[in-house]
Amino acid sequence: MPVEQLKQMHASLLDCVACLSSDDLREQYHDDLSPLGWHLGHVAYIGQYWLHEVIRGDASRTAGMDQQFLPELIEKNRRQSLPGIDDLDVIADAYRDIETTLEALQADERQGHQLLERDYIGWFLLQHAAQHLEIMHMVLQQRQLKTLDHSLFPEAVTGTLSEPEPPRVPALHIESGSYPVGFQGVQAYDNECPGFSRQLEAFLIALTPVSNAEYLGFIRAGGYTREAYWSEAGWQWRQANRVDSPQHWHAKGDSWLQVTPTGVTALPAGDAVNGIAWHEAEAFAAYAGCRLPHELEWETAMKLSVDLTSTTGGGWEWCANTLYPYEGFQAFPYQRYSQPWFDQRHYVLRGAGPYTDACVRRPSFRNFYTADKRYAFSGLRLAASR
Repeated sequence: MPVEQLKQMHASLLDCVACLSSDDLREQYHDDLSPLGWHLGHVAYIGQYWLHEVIRGDASRTAGMDQQFLPELIEKNRRQSLPGIDDLDVIADAYRDIETTLEALQADERQGHQLLERDYIGWFLLQHAAQHLEIMHMVLQQRQLKTLDHSLFPEAVTGTLSEPEPPRVPALHIESGSYPVGFQGVQAYDNECPGFSRQLEAFLIALTPVSNAEYLGFIRAGGYTREAYWSEAGWQWRQANRVDSPQHWHAKGDSWLQVTPTGVTALPAGDAVNGIAWHEAEAFAAYAGCRLPHELEWETAMKLSVDLTSTTGGGWEWCANTLYPYEGFQAFPYQRYSQPWFDQRHYVLRGAGPYTDACVRRPSFRNFYTADKRYAFSGLRLAASR
């Protein structure tokens, strides 16, 4: 049962903000990201909604809260002033209620609800909370970027990035063939289902994601000033936003530091680059004479190579394609988890970032953002056709 894991996840959510002020919990540090306190309240609302309102048929705990915590009903810029989002004691009480209610429901065989089969709802709530914890780390990084005095950054930090490297060409050869795709386990989100087989042409994929040093090579080679590397939309985006490096990189002379959710640190040369938009990933791939992998190529390679999966985790990896429904897709347990994003604007990312919990680290998991988003700890891995 995932109850113990859910308890730990709730504790991690609260620990994430334990040292912050009420103002910090309410501040919106990025236009695309909700206040930290809203994420805490949203996780509490969603848990009580599914367990009490949907499964038990008791809406008393969630009455009127949908207007505050359902994302489609309240704009991000209106979430700062909601009541209770900075009251950690009340939120902690709600988390404890979710935990005890889940335990009681799982122990009561008379319930017989579809969402309780194989502990589905517990896994769903655990993964949902984990995804919000990761987003909260994105918010914390934006907080640092917005509030840090860059003039006080240290002049030298051990391990700071300064030497560029050329891109590593894709070296793992995957033969053409029919390969299984998707996931049918109890933890699967609806967009991972149903499982199926897909015929793929032979391709090459890199043994590691693109590193900071490789990305520095792109910068030093004029990657941000050479229009030939960019799509028309990407070039217009780069010019309009004056982008010239990953979002959290900070130049100090000829070297670079990074701004993390907890402050300024060294930028290790060998770590996977993150903090780049899909437009930047596409441009880097063109600079390297390669391309981004289709998500089914990425998933196939990961399922075939345990060694390859061990290289993920430094940054979500942009794929070439937008999110789409697999044949036979059925929305579950509600319509809006995936369906609104089948809009041909949201590009798929695979793998994991540095703050991704183990419960959502699987080859079939599909993350998705629009091509301009840079805050999602996103990077890339190169691919090439045979």
